[in-house]
Amino acid sequence: MSLRQKSRILIGILAAGLCIGLAGAFTEIDLMCALGILVIFAVLPASYMWMRCLHCGAWLGRDSGKYCKDCGEKIDRDQK
Repeated sequence: MSLRQKSRILIGILAAGLCIGLAGAFTEIDLMCALGILVIFAVLPASYMWMRCLHCGAWLGRDSGKYCKDCGEKIDRDQK
């Protein structure tokens, strides 16, 4: 799976968690709010595991740029 696909999946999970949390907030269902928050926070470890340099394995961080901060190699977001 490419980095672009992984980032789209993570954004989709964040959006789902936000929708669940907001639905719980508007209907005053505390369990749905908690579930939405849990889904949003589940993205953090997934991001840390998935968003890594394909060359050296270093975590790319939130603002990854075009080159790896550790090894300096160009990051191809479509490479699998």
